[in-house]
Amino acid sequence: MKAENKIKQTLSAAFFFLLFLTIHAPFLHAQHDMLITGVVTDSEENVPLPFAHVALLDSTETNMIAGTVSDIDGIFSLRFSDSGNYTLRISVVGYESYHKQIDARAEGTIDLGEIPLSFALIMHESITVMGEVTARPSADRTSYYVNENLVSASSSGTDLLKFIPGIDVDIMQNISLEGSRDIIIFVDGKERDRSFLSQLHSSQIHRVDILNMPPASFDASVTGALNIVLNKQPEYSLSGHLNVDIPTTHSEKYLFPAYSVNYSRGRLDLNTSYNGEFSYFDVMEKSERSAFETEWSSVQNVRQQYWSHKFHYGLDYAINSSHELGFYGWFNPYSQENSGTAETIMRGGQSGFWSSDKIDDDSNRGEFYSVFYNYQPGGENGRKLSFDAARQTLNATNSVTYISHQNGDIIQNLMKPSQHIHRVRADYRQPLTDRLVLEGGLQARIMSMTDEIISDFEYRDENVAGYGSFTYNSSQIDLQSGMRVESSSYGLQSSDQNHHVALFPNASIRYRIPETSQSVRFSYRRSVQYPHLYQLNPSQNIDDPYSLRSGNPGLNPSFRNDLNLEYSLLFGNSFLSAGLFYSHQTDAIHPLAEFRPSGVYELNWHNLGNVEQKGVRLSGSVNLGSRVGFQPFFRLFEVHTSSSELVATNRVSANRALAYETGLTAYTGFGNGFTASAQFQYSSPQAEIQRSVFSDALYFISVEKSFSNGLKAGIVTGLPFSRSFTYEGHKINATDFQSRSEGIINTSAVPFWFRINYQFSRGAGKSRAGRDDSIAPRAPRKGF
Repeated sequence: MKAENKIKQTLSAAFFFLLFLTIHAPFLHAQHDMLITGVVTDSEENVPLPFAHVALLDSTETNMIAGTVSDIDGIFSLRFSDSGNYTLRISVVGYESYHKQIDARAEGTIDLGEIPLSFALIMHESITVMGEVTARPSADRTSYYVNENLVSASSSGTDLLKFIPGIDVDIMQNISLEGSRDIIIFVDGKERDRSFLSQLHSSQIHRVDILNMPPASFDASVTGALNIVLNKQPEYSLSGHLNVDIPTTHSEKYLFPAYSVNYSRGRLDLNTSYNGEFSYFDVMEKSERSAFETEWSSVQNVRQQYWSHKFHYGLDYAINSSHELGFYGWFNPYSQENSGTAETIMRGGQSGFWSSDKIDDDSNRGEFYSVFYNYQPGGENGRKLSFDAARQTLNATNSVTYISHQNGDIIQNLMKPSQHIHRVRADYRQPLTDRLVLEGGLQARIMSMTDEIISDFEYRDENVAGYGSFTYNSSQIDLQSGMRVESSSYGLQSSDQNHHVALFPNASIRYRIPETSQSVRFSYRRSVQYPHLYQLNPSQNIDDPYSLRSGNPGLNPSFRNDLNLEYSLLFGNSFLSAGLFYSHQTDAIHPLAEFRPSGVYELNWHNLGNVEQKGVRLSGSVNLGSRVGFQPFFRLFEVHTSSSELVATNRVSANRALAYETGLTAYTGFGNGFTASAQFQYSSPQAEIQRSVFSDALYFISVEKSFSNGLKAGIVTGLPFSRSFTYEGHKINATDFQSRSEGIINTSAVPFWFRINYQFSRGAGKSRAGRDDSIAPRAPRKGF
């Protein structure tokens, strides 16, 4: 019955999503009553220019009223319903843009005839323009280009990522790439955490690069990477933004306030910004277990209260055109608490009842500082030498107290973990020819972990890495290859240290089929997963008198090999990519659940065995007319797990199962600055070595209105009509016991909130550089 309900919820969400598109797409076309036509040509060769980007802008040239793309013969027809004075902009990469003032009140049809564009003498890598959404695959990445429709449908960089195939952004703005959060995010090539993206306005973003197989210059511990490339914006001495979310109910609060202020004077740039996160939900965490002819049923009804304040600050100083110095840092206090009541009922061979109040007290403080130096005498595409040194710390106090309703007994979980990371890095890039570029670098990182409550827990990890790589581009072949070498020494200070030296090769080659818009790409990469603080910390956490959790300081790194074969196609103004993939992970770090003879359910982290995945992937960006577009993503794969000797003794057998992940985003434009958008994402239950994990479908709908003074306002609804949402669950069917756990948030019938975004800029100055960020392994949150 539960499985049927989950299927019904998923089908209802998908139906609601498709109904949204069905209703709005016809409405969009029904309101067209003006027409602009023309033919875009090359001024020297007098030949048509296909796929020219045509945009009708308001009088301030900041908001798009309508947009389209010329066909293979350079012909375009732009329909819209608004009247007034506008600017028509026609642009093609490599050509000077064309601008013309349009009086839409003058007549029903405006024929501009032939529009010749002059060649622009600029240096730029070749790209393929696809109209409303542009994309270009290369050796190690696929680049999605941002157009006015996507800008209208989103406010921040985080919002914009929802429209990039393969990227999932959940209701708490957690970002994952093809199901994995072990990714790294860059802005203009500089590492940033996800919170930084909320302070970027979508109009600042030129393109989003997806690197499913990151090159050797990236840390070997990441499974993928995103590079956000910004537009060359007009430069101001004072600029910034403000973003505010306004909840409409007391029980559900999704607030992500943000601001940024940038000031430039002479060679000095100063910047500060803030990202806030507030999530308040009514959450039910329940579990059912059976073993030894006994059944346990546990329920915790809690109020999730998560808040975070992250303050960024930095300065850049240009010594001259070739030398630059800088400093960047952030300070991040945050808390994640789930307080309420808990109860457990035991029936069968044994019987019992326990209930209590749950008091969760959580305090965390993270800090990051870095200094850097860049030497770049040949401009952005020339030789470059860079150094940076960084330090990141985390100090926390995590306390969960249960006070029994029966006899007043107290159970307390107390942790006071601390983590310190120091890193130095040097990177060098040397172009040898216009087609061949060499890169190399060295990195050293020292990480230490302690817990004030556990005197003998002092974990240390020392890592030294070096890499070398090259990139080669020709008219038909793109090639990228490299090797990363890492030497690590890790373990408890009180015991013998573990040592390993690992090689991480990677290679990608892309072949463009002559005289077509098709290409084929093959990629290989080896990577590693290091355990994080809470997986290593042996502190015991008691959820009830019959449940126990702890970490394992004896964990080893887990290694992974990935192979991808991908075919991409441009057709009309759309892009599709399809491919095969294979991955094999050894010594996978997964939780192991065991029932002790005393009836206590114990959960611990171990290197449980190997996980193999193989399957097919489909993604793309499709445009229907000038104002409607959608971005599908689908991944179908088989998971095959094999157990280590440890798991075999617990009678956990090999597992083989099918799974899939799917996502769909869409937008429609209505003119006058109005845009509606929707997102849908779902992952089927996926097998791990001992258990399977699952969650419900997510879907959102929003309507935004852009104003000419830099203001944008909108309304967003998430999970309408669902009333409850399983954000995380797992199920175990072992030989001698069964277990099922779920974390569920309860929502109103149609939860929604308002969003306001404002941008400002004054004076003239120069742009600032981004800085490296977040050098610690990603640790999970409690709750949703």
